[in-house]
Amino acid sequence: MPTHPNPYRQGLSRNAANHVPLSPISLVDWAADVFPDRLALIHGATRLSWQQLRARARRLASALVARDIGEGDTVAVMLPNTPPDAATVAFILQHSDSKVVLVDREFSGVMTDALAIIAREGGRRPLVIDVDDPVYDGPGSAIGDLGYETLLAAGGGPTAR
Repeated sequence: MPTHPNPYRQGLSRNAANHVPLSPISLVDWAADVFPDRLALIHGATRLSWQQLRARARRLASALVARDIGEGDTVAVMLPNTPPDAATVAFILQHSDSKVVLVDREFSGVMTDALAIIAREGGRRPLVIDVDDPVYDGPGSAIGDLGYETLLAAGGGPTAR
């Protein structure tokens, strides 16, 4: 039985003709094109297909662009697996010059303290977007300027790629 040699083992270098690097954006685009109705995300009762996930990501991008957030601007996220220390969060937000921060309700206390530190130090307060995780049933309240779903609703059609 003949074997077909692997072109990468033949000394050929990677180039546009034989290799395309995969990024999170290109992965979502590829999966939405190839498997539009296949399940991409499961979180509690939420189920999104690859097509729905891409549409939501593009609405987020569009909503941020409508708020003059674009290439080169920093958008921070305070969701699970982030530092719980307010001083660290304030430092990160100030040093990254974040224009926007998405905050899970679980971290509203820490973020409130971080924003107070920023204000006390004369820093610029980022736009705060509340992310209300429907699975989280612990303490915390909305502290933001608007909610994530409201931000997404403000986003237009697919403008980001």
